[in-house]
Amino acid sequence: MIRYCAVDDTVMRTLERHEIRAHAIPNREVRDLGHAVLLHDPSDADPFWNRLQSVRWPSDDDGFEAHLTEALALFLALGRQPHIWPSPVHAQPADLVERLAANGFRDIGGGHVMVLEDPAAAGPVRPTELGRGVTLHAIRVAADAAAHDPDDMGRVLAGGFGAAPERGPELASDLRRTLADPRVALALVRVDGEAAACAKATTFEGYTYLSSI
Repeated sequence: MIRYCAVDDTVMRTLERHEIRAHAIPNREVRDLGHAVLLHDPSDADPFWNRLQSVRWPSDDDGFEAHLTEALALFLALGRQPHIWPSPVHAQPADLVERLAANGFRDIGGGHVMVLEDPAAAGPVRPTELGRGVTLHAIRVAADAAAHDPDDMGRVLAGGFGAAPERGPELASDLRRTLADPRVALALVRVDGEAAACAKATTFEGYTYLSSI
């Protein structure tokens, strides 16, 4: 069982920064602007890899407009589409989503943040017998991966997240580079030899970020 817990803003900022630094692996840039954190990919214009996160802007009109103008100018200088990830509950101002919409931003879907605050609360991990034809492959270093594993994972990720099929090879290339980083571990599930599911765990500074599930 996963337990949901409320976290204060200090903890939330830490988690947001950990998430964006995890997404920066293997070769993206992270800029901490104080009032927000920027993720930038110099070689890939996909908005997922180019965004502002952990936004804490002032609520007064003049202060908000100044920060929004600065953010738009930054994206323009980088040649990237403006993209902002609001944080549930913790984003500032509290009506950030509504203000962004009023300034021409479009909601392209949100996500959920689940935090396991106490690992012991989840209980011990027990070995589970896999069904017939199901295999689970843990990939902790590049040598653990078969040559086609990243390609198969790229296809699973593109399909699972509704991306265009041509994104599959790009995601596979990113996974190959990521495997050189000891902070990253992957898991690949096959059913009758066909890739069916995957996940990524990125661990550093006492936190593990689970993604690509």
